[in-house]
Amino acid sequence: MRHFRPFLAYTCLLSLSSLASFAETSTLSKPVAPAAPPKVTPPTKLQALLASPPKFYFWPASSAPSHWQLSAGFVWRNLGDLEFHSFSNGIASGAPFVLPAGSSRLSATGAGSGFSSRTYDDGYVNPDSGTSFTADTAFWGYTSASQVAGNSISFHGVGPSHTEIAQRLSLDSDPGWSDGLAAGGPMITLNYEQEWSKHITLGLDFSVSLLALHRANEGSSFFSEITMNHFTSRVTDSYGTGGGVLPPPPHSGTAGPGPLILATPSRVLHESLANSESFYVFDSIEESLDFTLTTLSLGPTASYQRGQLRALFGYGLALNIVSWDAFKRDTIYAGTTLETAQVIAQWRDAESGTDVLPGFYLQSSLAYEIDERWSCSVFGRYDWSRKLKGEVGGSTFALDLSGWSAGLMLSYRF
Repeated sequence: MRHFRPFLAYTCLLSLSSLASFAETSTLSKPVAPAAPPKVTPPTKLQALLASPPKFYFWPASSAPSHWQLSAGFVWRNLGDLEFHSFSNGIASGAPFVLPAGSSRLSATGAGSGFSSRTYDDGYVNPDSGTSFTADTAFWGYTSASQVAGNSISFHGVGPSHTEIAQRLSLDSDPGWSDGLAAGGPMITLNYEQEWSKHITLGLDFSVSLLALHRANEGSSFFSEITMNHFTSRVTDSYGTGGGVLPPPPHSGTAGPGPLILATPSRVLHESLANSESFYVFDSIEESLDFTLTTLSLGPTASYQRGQLRALFGYGLALNIVSWDAFKRDTIYAGTTLETAQVIAQWRDAESGTDVLPGFYLQSSLAYEIDERWSCSVFGRYDWSRKLKGEVGGSTFALDLSGWSAGLMLSYRF
């Protein structure tokens, strides 16, 4: 029994194997029906576009055509403003505020009040030894009977004179000025380009431009007109007689006893302008700035060409090198006329320097190809830059280098 079980298992396995072989043989020998053809769906427009994309004709980097291009031409730059804030040495010295003092002078007729000796054209009145006690005097004389009227006697003569000072002053504590900056100069460009496609070219552009400018201004911080008016006068002094009888003219009394009149007059002053003089004090501030601007530019470019026309766009960094010389002269003049005024004080100052100012630019141009080597172009450009700041003789200035520029170029490709 023990030997029978393995034998049975082996027999079952052999039978199963035979059945499997028979089933396979039966299946292969049975005829098979042909399969139905697959159903075809027409493609959409998007699928058709993706199946055949447009051709851009990009060259491999190893075979992309490249070349150098050298250009030379003229650029006109319209920069910002030059602003000067001027310092006035004249105002700082106090020259506009110096005035001559007015003056007055008594004549022989003396003062109009008090006891004093007075000499007139037609007589005199002097105090005597008793005047300080009695307020009258015997020390007087006159020349004409017409001087006597009632209880008074009148004397006439030159009165006091005086000079009045008047000033007309104009001040500008910040006599600054500004001026627009525009000039032209040469420009050279070296450009390396590589064709990226049939119409598009990429490149790297390096350019140098040069400008020279001179700006100057003459101004003033103050103008002073001093007028001196000289006045003279005539006086009529009347003295009381006390009702006494006066001696007939001509009478020349002394300090001794004699007819008395009051020693203090009642005065009428007749004043008139004798003449006027003018005196001028003013300054002149002369300032100038000479500078040379060298601009170095470096940046990428991209261009699109169609036929013989080519449009280019570029941007990049700009380095502005400014060499400058500043000068200032401050002069004070004085005189009785503007034409004959003389120099009474002067200050001179000069400064110079070289500054490097970084910036940024955008540029576009349109070129026309004359042949395979030569082309001409026009371009427009805008620069942004820091301001140049400096000082000379206490005055400060700021130079704005930002602004538009345009130019013409002739190019050679090699």
